[in-house]
Parts: sequence; C-alpha cells; structure tokens
Amino acid sequence: MQALQELFNAVTEREQALLRSRDKPDEQDAAFLEFMNFLELRTVALNGGLLGRYPKKILREKIIDSLAVIEGMPEWQQRFIEAKSSATAFEHLQRFARKNRKAINRVKAHMMAKAETAPEGGSGSAAG
Repeated sequence: MQALQELFNAVTEREQALLRSRDKPDEQDAAFLEFMNFLELRTVALNGGLLGRYPKKILREKIIDSLAVIEGMPEWQQRFIEAKSSATAFEHLQRFARKNRKAINRVKAHMMAKAETAPEGGSGSAAG
C-alpha cells in the first residue's frame, strides 16, 4: 500500500511541476520530458506485467488520466506528438496509449464537458 501511495504521489508531483511550468518557458521542456520519461517507465511495468492486479488497475487509470490531460491541452499535445516522433521514442507509452485509446478519449471528453460547464474564471484540477 505504501508503494502505491508513493507512486501516486510521484505522478502527482510531476503533473504539478508540468502545470506550474506553463508560465515558465525555460522550465517547460525539462518538466515535460521528466514527466514523459516517468510515464514511460511506469508503462514498462504495466506492459511487462510486472504489477499485481490492483496496482496495475490504479496505475493504468492514473496514466490514462495523465495522457488525457496532456492530449487535452494544445501546448502539451503538440510536445507529445513531437516527443514520440520516432517509432522507438516512448515506445511503451505509445503502445499503452494505442491499447487504451477509448478510455483516454472518454476522460478527455469528460474533461472538456466539465470545462464547458465551469463558471468563468474558475479553476481546478484538469483531471478532476
């Protein structure tokens, strides 16, 4: 349980660093690449069957949420496209995204619907 909590905290920390870097161009690339490398390592564990049933489910959902956030924000979506421009770049993450495309799209649609109904000037977690 402690390992799962640490994993969840680590993902959240990297997501927050990425979001904080939006207004700091000099930090954006580093934060983005660190987050992508972090997700790649976690998808290696998922794709390789290195996790038990429940840790796998929790990590899968968290990575789906993270990819939905990245793909749902134009500035990060373009960086993601550029980062995975070769067949071997983020290979495991690309495989995970293909395999979980429907779930990622559902989360993105939910995020968009939530953003459309949010009051003007409201803020909150992108993944909700």
